[in-house]
Amino acid sequence: MNTLLQWLVGSVTSTWIREAAVQQVHMSVGLLLILHHGLHKLRDGLAWRAGRKAHWPFQDEIAAAGFPYPAANAWFGTMAQLGGGACLALGLLTRPAALLVCGTLAGAIYTTRVLKKDSQMAEVYLMLALAAAGLGPGPWTLDALLFR
Repeated sequence: MNTLLQWLVGSVTSTWIREAAVQQVHMSVGLLLILHHGLHKLRDGLAWRAGRKAHWPFQDEIAAAGFPYPAANAWFGTMAQLGGGACLALGLLTRPAALLVCGTLAGAIYTTRVLKKDSQMAEVYLMLALAAAGLGPGPWTLDALLFR
């Protein structure tokens, strides 16, 4: 019982728990970006490009926020969420991927604020991506396998 109390107040550190927490941050933010943000943007963008949809809502939001080249920026944002999310989930090029995602999320926060929408979700993702960048790759990642 004493060890549990020491762990709860932070005087005992468990390497395994730290490593698992780092891995959880990478995988969670990566998979959430892919599944809840990147895939539907990709589907909508491809449908718009193929003429099956009259417009692409993501591109429309980017244009409404005043960004130049809305189609190019929409594709870049979509690919950053999918590619950066995949890299974070796998732990491949973790810090560059996290920083790419951070830049995209900063744009998302700006866009939501300009459009007077709720930016809370983008802010939470930004904090998680910053944590992934700061923590770096964990020991159970492709980075650890390839670069150590």
